[in-house]
Amino acid sequence: MRRALLLLLIPAWPLSVHLSIAAGHPEWAVYGLAALLCLPGLSGLLRRGCAGHTGSLLMLLGVAVALLAPRLADRLLVLAPALLQAGLFILFASSLLPGRQPLVSRLALLIRGDLPAPVARYTRAITLAWALFFLVVLLIGLWLGRSGASEQWSLFSHLLVPLLTVLLFVLEFGLRRLLLGRYMDYSPAEFLRRLMRVDLRSAFIERS
Repeated sequence: MRRALLLLLIPAWPLSVHLSIAAGHPEWAVYGLAALLCLPGLSGLLRRGCAGHTGSLLMLLGVAVALLAPRLADRLLVLAPALLQAGLFILFASSLLPGRQPLVSRLALLIRGDLPAPVARYTRAITLAWALFFLVVLLIGLWLGRSGASEQWSLFSHLLVPLLTVLLFVLEFGLRRLLLGRYMDYSPAEFLRRLMRVDLRSAFIERS
């Protein structure tokens, strides 16, 4: 259920942000962000009578965002995707440090159960490619948003970046089939099904 809601929010959020900017009311999107931040805490209160530590912190952050919305809506909207892209860049790039296993290699190991040498080399290169991609879109987004949340910035951040992300994913899958065909026993749909079954915490939190 949670994954289904997340999949629904992924396209809904950028669309709502762009529409609020196009309407000349960027604060609407910021209020929506504040409401989303408060949801985990409110859900905990309704189900258990307690928001929990994380839920309480998110609710406080949501209230702070709502209070800042009238004055800093433009900056907050630019900051949100920038933080996401910076986080993804750090996630991919830090996994390439000496002594670490590249993030895509970890995912491949969880999906396949083994990691032959050609697959290990390939997944390391793809981890680097994703790190560079998120760094480039982060820098372009910050440059376009240097004066606030304009329609030009919104089109790039909320339309072009998601499309480029999907395109890169599709192109990478085709390249993988071309270079590693003998190691691929799955279709794109089967790959997505396997990926959905992976415990992502095992991939994103490397254990020593």
